[in-house]
Amino acid sequence: MSRRPRVMSDPTLLAVIDALGAELRIGLWRTGSTGGPRLERTVSATTAGLAGALDGTGAGKTVVMLAPGQVRCRVCDLPNAAEGQLDLALRLQAESSQLGSMPAHRVVMSVLPAPGGAARSGVILEWPPQEPPPSIPAAVYAGRRVTFAADVSALAGMACVQGVKGPLLVIDRERGMISAALQTPKGLALRSAREELGDGAVDAVFRLLAETALHQGVPASSLEQLLTQVREAFDSAGGAGFGCTASDRQLLAQATGAPIDPQWWRSNGLQAGIALLASGPLAPLAGLLAHEPGEEPDAVGRFFNRLAEPRVLTGVLAVAILAVVFGPVVISFLDYQLMRWKVRSVGAEDLRGIVADNDKLIAIYRERSTRTWPMTKLLADLACCTPEGIEFEQVTITHDESVSIRGKARRTESLSGPDVVLQMERLMQQSGIFDRITKGWDPPNQLGEAQFTLSASVTRPTQPMALNDETDWGKLTLAERKWGPQARPDASNRSSMRATPQALPGSDAATESAGASEGTGEGSSVMASASLPRGVSASRLPGSADASTATPAVQDADPTGAVAAPVDGETAEEAADAARRGGGTARRANERNLATSTPGNERTPTRAGPAAIEPDRPPDPLTDDQIASMTKEEALALASVVAKARGNKSFDDATRERLKEEFRKLMAHVQSRSG
Repeated sequence: MSRRPRVMSDPTLLAVIDALGAELRIGLWRTGSTGGPRLERTVSATTAGLAGALDGTGAGKTVVMLAPGQVRCRVCDLPNAAEGQLDLALRLQAESSQLGSMPAHRVVMSVLPAPGGAARSGVILEWPPQEPPPSIPAAVYAGRRVTFAADVSALAGMACVQGVKGPLLVIDRERGMISAALQTPKGLALRSAREELGDGAVDAVFRLLAETALHQGVPASSLEQLLTQVREAFDSAGGAGFGCTASDRQLLAQATGAPIDPQWWRSNGLQAGIALLASGPLAPLAGLLAHEPGEEPDAVGRFFNRLAEPRVLTGVLAVAILAVVFGPVVISFLDYQLMRWKVRSVGAEDLRGIVADNDKLIAIYRERSTRTWPMTKLLADLACCTPEGIEFEQVTITHDESVSIRGKARRTESLSGPDVVLQMERLMQQSGIFDRITKGWDPPNQLGEAQFTLSASVTRPTQPMALNDETDWGKLTLAERKWGPQARPDASNRSSMRATPQALPGSDAATESAGASEGTGEGSSVMASASLPRGVSASRLPGSADASTATPAVQDADPTGAVAAPVDGETAEEAADAARRGGGTARRANERNLATSTPGNERTPTRAGPAAIEPDRPPDPLTDDQIASMTKEEALALASVVAKARGNKSFDDATRERLKEEFRKLMAHVQSRSG
């Protein structure tokens, strides 16, 4: 973005900004000539475009006119002293009267010239901080020194013109202010006062000037002449603006090169007075500053400076009070309208019913949260507070009372039994859920085990427990902590584990399992016989020999009451006879498998029972005749196998539907046998 080039500033060109009217007017005065300031042109501008208009003029100085009454004027007598000492005396008088109540940048002063041998006097102008400056954009202050001047300063500048006697008047009916300048035997008199400017405005101005004149040594005989001059100046001001006598106006016009027209002076007289002031001996009176000199404030600083103005601060306070009083009402109304828009399809009565039901549910849940305990969570918290070596025998949780634990504390590699109990107490206290823990234990036995009891009160049952590597048993199990990471079984491994028979040592099943591990393939008759319950014949299960040649199993003569199940190629009578001779089912199956083995000790499986069915292979289909010929025990065993196969998600829908129907028929057959 290209920046607009600024015109080089001209130090002899003065820009006087009149911001008192409806529009901003900029008067450009040339002040360097010997004949006095001359008006070059007048520029109109808006508030937003004021900075650009000033950049285009190239003025080296900028003075802004203040409204009448914004500045307090004080004229004081000075002692007879040298010119250099008069300024010091004037400053001492200003400091003694102000006592630090006015900022230095809002105070200006100057020694007034005295005609003839009159005593010297000085004028002090004070701009109170509560009086805001005219509304000028912040861009005007950027890169230029902007000063302010009061109406009495302009009158003082015009009163310094040779031959001007006054009275010089500034009338502001809107603010009710009168400013006047008058030459007296004691020097220049400046007054600024607030008066009622009604029908008797001329009398009010006369009383003000008469009082000042008498105080400054004007004889009473001259008051009648003063009254005539006041009326002439008041008529020249037109009741609002600058006014003076015709003789003074002619002298001022010669000093500034301006026309003698009273209308022109009524509108532009104060600008001409500021131009005379800035180029004369009273130039310090045009040096008022709105802010302390130094670095220009940024956006935040300008905001706070603006907020510090009484008018702006009053408006902000009024808006804040209105927001506090009416804000909740407005917000509630908007919230109501928003809810109506969201639920426009629901009636008001239905909506009230929904809200009432929700309030009831919230009340119920709040009451339940205070009256009930999450027992499952408390058990899990206890588990997380249980270190290695603790074995629970009894855990009692009483609602609104306590937790009681009885168990054994075993010795670990680094801790004794009582130390393990103390470690559990520490973990329970650190959880923040349990408190007031009491404990006791018996002396450890020879194995290092100590019987212990522990009770604790539950203070915060719903508080989540902070878990770490020491207490999170789900993240790292005891087996993994002791022996390192273990391969956890997936779903297929668990299915295979369920399908594998669990043989007990010393039983026929153990012998049969050993025989299977030596070389028999999956589905061998040894595995099938080992997994069958008592009274179930392998010849009646899917995968065995033809059901037409099978005979029901007979009761073994063994006093344990076990049933001798015939193996491949063996009738029921042979099985019973072999059982009476002491030959178990598994041993006979081993013998027949060995008899049919091939060179290289590789056995050929002959039959497959329900436990030898592969997890990914469904059982063979059953016919109604096969089911009808089964005993109750055989049907129950086969129903268990079919039920497990139904849970395999890898089978297709037709197979699963077949298994479902076979399971239903098997259970119906069991019920008929039970009857």
